[in-house]
Amino acid sequence: MRRSLVVVAAVVLLAGCSGIAFDGGSQDLPDNVGVVDNVSYDDSVTVTADDGFNESELDVLVDRAMARIEVIRGHAFERTVNIRHRTRTEYRSSSRERPAVDVRWENQIWEALFLVGQDRDVTAVMDQTRGETVQGYYTPNDGEIVVITDGDAADIRMETLVHELVHAFQDQQFGLAGGHQRRDPSTARRGVIEGEAEVVTERYYERCGSEWDCLDRGHLAVTPRTSTPASFVS
Repeated sequence: MRRSLVVVAAVVLLAGCSGIAFDGGSQDLPDNVGVVDNVSYDDSVTVTADDGFNESELDVLVDRAMARIEVIRGHAFERTVNIRHRTRTEYRSSSRERPAVDVRWENQIWEALFLVGQDRDVTAVMDQTRGETVQGYYTPNDGEIVVITDGDAADIRMETLVHELVHAFQDQQFGLAGGHQRRDPSTARRGVIEGEAEVVTERYYERCGSEWDCLDRGHLAVTPRTSTPASFVS
């Protein structure tokens, strides 16, 4: 437990010293920060949203979002982040089986808080909720973002995509993959990870309108249609 808490503390210090507090102008950026695959953080992107974004348009949006996260954090991504599609049916069927002792432990905590009765399986309810609502997630083991599709099209909020890209950044800088931990250190670690992602995402949208040209936080419909590749202008 002590080692896990030391790691969490180190991540907090590193995040505060080298990233989130960075708020310099473009002239203060390191040379390798703010441009991803020749897309700059301050580029204006021309995309066609009415009939859904194609893969090339999504790539440009992801590159620009990554470049902007670099500006906010003051560090560069080490590598590009792959976006993979997965059907909701596949996602639901992949829910892992939990050991019975873990299920009992989870249930008794929620029962002790008088949030559920003894006749409810909290883990099953959570799995069902996630299966119906999750739009996408970052997987440290594969180093990629998975976008959940309903039918032929993927539908993910731009805000969610930015949030998951922050997790990809965290993984490349600090490493998010880890073994099983007890509840307290696991909760502390998750709080740091999710807290930073929320802060960076808010910093991102604070600059929209005044400094950056942004899509709104709403849904991105990604379709496999064939069309002219996305373009952008500085």
